[in-house]
Amino acid sequence: MKLLAVDTALNACSAAIVEAAADGRDCRVLARVVSPGGRGNAERLLPVLDEACAAAGLAVAGLDGFAATIGPGSFTGIRTALA
Repeated sequence: MKLLAVDTALNACSAAIVEAAADGRDCRVLARVVSPGGRGNAERLLPVLDEACAAAGLAVAGLDGFAATIGPGSFTGIRTALA
């Protein structure tokens, strides 16, 4: 199972693509992208996701699931990842 994990809750916009084993006991990171900065995560999110997918050699359609942090962080930052 390939998962996209996103964090925009604090001062960076980051995404990782991980591949989890069927038994859920092991996973490996296929790609990780971090874009530092304070504001502007909403504008940086899609380019970060594109870069992570490219680094993993996957299209968005090839992902099986999505995960996002839910805090701590600003309401707007958390909402950006979840939206």
